[in-house]
Amino acid sequence: MSTRAATPDDFPWTGDAARWSWWAERISDPGEPRPALGDTVPAGYDALVRILHPFARSRPVTGTWDEYRAALDADDPEAWPESVSEDAVRWRTVAEAHGRGFGAGALSWELLGIGYGEQPEGEGPDGWQYEPPMEGLLDEREFLAVMAILAERTDTPDRGIAAVWEGIGGLVSAQGIGFFVGVPDSTNGRGPRWWRRFVDRTAMRRASCIAFRERFGTGPAIRDLLQGLLTLGRGSRTCRFAPRALDQRPGSGLLSREAATGPRLELPERAYVCFDAGARDLADPAWPSRAPWMDAEAGFGTTLPHLVWPDGREWVLISEIDFDSSLVACSRSCADALLASEAFEAVEITRDTPLWLTAS
Repeated sequence: MSTRAATPDDFPWTGDAARWSWWAERISDPGEPRPALGDTVPAGYDALVRILHPFARSRPVTGTWDEYRAALDADDPEAWPESVSEDAVRWRTVAEAHGRGFGAGALSWELLGIGYGEQPEGEGPDGWQYEPPMEGLLDEREFLAVMAILAERTDTPDRGIAAVWEGIGGLVSAQGIGFFVGVPDSTNGRGPRWWRRFVDRTAMRRASCIAFRERFGTGPAIRDLLQGLLTLGRGSRTCRFAPRALDQRPGSGLLSREAATGPRLELPERAYVCFDAGARDLADPAWPSRAPWMDAEAGFGTTLPHLVWPDGREWVLISEIDFDSSLVACSRSCADALLASEAFEAVEITRDTPLWLTAS
């Protein structure tokens, strides 16, 4: 994958509200009762397809998990056991493994028999240890497969919008970003404990400041350093003495100041920064190296767009940050193509399908 730096001509930011005003109009559904997905999915499409984000799972190559964990106590790393993992496990497989039914409105944590936000304790009935799907983003391989299908089902495959949630850390400012940097013990274990801790913390703070400066620039790095020096941690409580003047400024993140402070697509409880992006471009595996909201060197490790639609508005792709699946509102023929694909797992739902916690 190419890692050339993005230029202003690659997926440029747009502050033209006329490009997205239709979206807000279509989710302002005056009908009662309001659809469960009325704030998320615009009305007016023939079908709604749910792309299920995959589970992951792992297990020991041989033996049981108890034997595996016991073997990890060995002092010799060469004696540690091996494990095998899979990162594209389908929901139907998980439901079958746990003896649960599967329906189009299934929620990932319910298939695992846990509460929302919890992690499974131990392995499942089949000996695998499962991890819930990633929330808010499609798997990058599945994103490419979805975009390839969608790009063929619009009259404007080279013109459209890709929108990113403004709350992504490091996007509009460098606020909330930290770097954990390991440094060698320069004291060689000599000197009193307080001195060794002082030297180690100073070295780590210096290395973190260098990493911050390389990513965001000198000003943000200095503000981050001063905030760290003026923050006192006491157990689970944090006492902040840093003045608000040290908060990271808009434009100190990945985006320019113009994009960081410009107009947003405002939806209920969400705001998105919008960029010009054609579906055909987003189906190209090399596109992350050209996107201004991505780290060119990190590639897919940063952020896929949360909303995508072509200028023709034949469909919309939605990755709501709290959902364990992504949604495509589209025509009947487009839905049939998505449902028939073997590249990802998909089911059909409606705007009345709840995909979030219901009141107890």
